[in-house]
Amino acid sequence: MNLKIQFVNDKIVGIHVGGHLPFEIDITGHVSFDNENRLTVAVNNTMTSNTIPPGEFRYIQRKYGESKQYSDGFFKQTWNFDFFNYAGILRPVYITRKPFTYIDDISIDARAD
Repeated sequence: MNLKIQFVNDKIVGIHVGGHLPFEIDITGHVSFDNENRLTVAVNNTMTSNTIPPGEFRYIQRKYGESKQYSDGFFKQTWNFDFFNYAGILRPVYITRKPFTYIDDISIDARAD
């Protein structure tokens, strides 16, 4: 999965490119605490020369007079690797609730002075 777009109640709340590292998006300001909410994660696994694994796509051009076998904008994905590139959400997804005050990150310097 190379591109993820997260929506809460039909509004974009985050975009993440790359599918190999975990990520977090704070949706606090986008949810309603009095009503139901809809969380949508749209994923796209189209490979380009900038994705891992790399790939490319070629738009299919119709020649004049040809039957409309492919719709406008149709493309063929090509790649040069010998494994199946799974698409979709393949690992757990969590929604966590954090207190209003929390530690987001910490660094420890263990060098002796």
